[in-house]
Amino acid sequence: MSTSTFTWLFHQSKLQLRPLHCPHQSFTTVQASELKNPTEFTKEGAVVLTLGLAFEHSPADFSTYARTLASAGVHGIGFGTGLVFSKVPPELERACIDYGLTLFEVPRAIPFISIINAVNAEFTRQDQEQRRVFERQQERLNRAATQGINSLITHAGKELHAAVTLTDAQGIEIASATYQGLDALKTTNDSSFSVSDSPSTAHSVNSKNSGNLSTVTTYFQSNSQHRYGLTVCATEKIGSFDRALIRHVVGLAGLLLQPPWSTAQDLLGQLALAVQLESSVPMLLEAAFSTLSTSDNVTAYLVCADTPAQLRRVLASLKHTTAQGGTNYFHLPVDNSAALIVTAPADDVSQEKVLSAPNLPTVRVSILPRIPWREVNPELITQMIKHAHSLDRGTSSIYSSPAPDWLHNPYVREALENRRSTTIDVLTDYDTEHGTQLLSTLEAFLRAGSQIASASEHLAVHRHTVRSRIRKIQALCGVDLTDPVVRAELLLLVVSD
Repeated sequence: MSTSTFTWLFHQSKLQLRPLHCPHQSFTTVQASELKNPTEFTKEGAVVLTLGLAFEHSPADFSTYARTLASAGVHGIGFGTGLVFSKVPPELERACIDYGLTLFEVPRAIPFISIINAVNAEFTRQDQEQRRVFERQQERLNRAATQGINSLITHAGKELHAAVTLTDAQGIEIASATYQGLDALKTTNDSSFSVSDSPSTAHSVNSKNSGNLSTVTTYFQSNSQHRYGLTVCATEKIGSFDRALIRHVVGLAGLLLQPPWSTAQDLLGQLALAVQLESSVPMLLEAAFSTLSTSDNVTAYLVCADTPAQLRRVLASLKHTTAQGGTNYFHLPVDNSAALIVTAPADDVSQEKVLSAPNLPTVRVSILPRIPWREVNPELITQMIKHAHSLDRGTSSIYSSPAPDWLHNPYVREALENRRSTTIDVLTDYDTEHGTQLLSTLEAFLRAGSQIASASEHLAVHRHTVRSRIRKIQALCGVDLTDPVVRAELLLLVVSD
């Protein structure tokens, strides 16, 4: 919003204005009104021009008039003399002094439109000057951006006369600039807003704290789906041109934070050659993981599916799901029905972070949050696979320990394999040949503690269907599923799969 000073207005000699009382320094607009109560149509900081037509026979009402305008945030009154009143009424003068309103006399020879036009012309001049200043600021920021992200943020602080901080999705500082003792990073840390929870498109949050500091926090993401927050903290009001300049800084930062494809391709090529030649692998691994997370920590998701086809669908949906959530990732199939997915660390970890809704009921996910990427090794992956297989289908759990090790003892495995050939393998072959779901029904039944209702709800089929399938399973495998010992034996086979 444009503003001008009463000093400038009174210096416009052609308007011949005569100031009588001037407690305010500035105003935002000038408007004419002869209403007794024009506050419905006034703006904060306005000057009201009036001839006093409504008070010709009741000048005592000027006191109520001035009080009402002051309460509405009006800054001044321009009173036209020579038509209704030959001079400014003393009742109005006293009221303006009492309620802190600027008051000036407008001679009859000066039309109100002349004052309005003069003020609008001044606001237009100010706007054009601000635009020229803004363009020069943009040019200086463009030049600073050629020197890197730190240079951009430092110059942004100078141009905005504010403290500026750029952080990643975990709130870790990437670059910052202080201003007159202000630290925007502290404002970011104290904020109730989270970069990781914000929408993927750029948006801003404005606030003013108890110390009368103006703050604008803008959340955005680069084309590589990394998410960032830019916080600007100033002692003065952050105006429209300042906010436009902040948007320009965000655009430049997004370009600088986006690693060019040539850089990614170069890193991938170097890593491939280093692995082949067994040289410089640790150094290049560190560079690769730095594109995923600015810290050494990552979150690992071990996803186990029932079939290779299900796993392929899960991996195919990764790109869309993570792009929607603003999450970058690495992934690696570890066998034909399991895959490791690694993302930047997050406070809120769940399978929904990386998997699309249609795939959730078909997999089991073991999650290990905030682990140093250097600790992700084959032994850990093996243990996470065991943990995932011990979960119910469609569920996830934070990894703390694998499934019981004794299940994988060679002697136990041998005994289980003998039993598997007459049960699990029989059901697998029958399902493959006839397109049925007997094995998944058996698993749901056993994990539900032989409760038909719970199993049918999990499978999303009618209870009669589950009962029919259980009878078929008993007939094919020659087992009695009413026997708790048989159920326990088959549950071991399912868990150790």
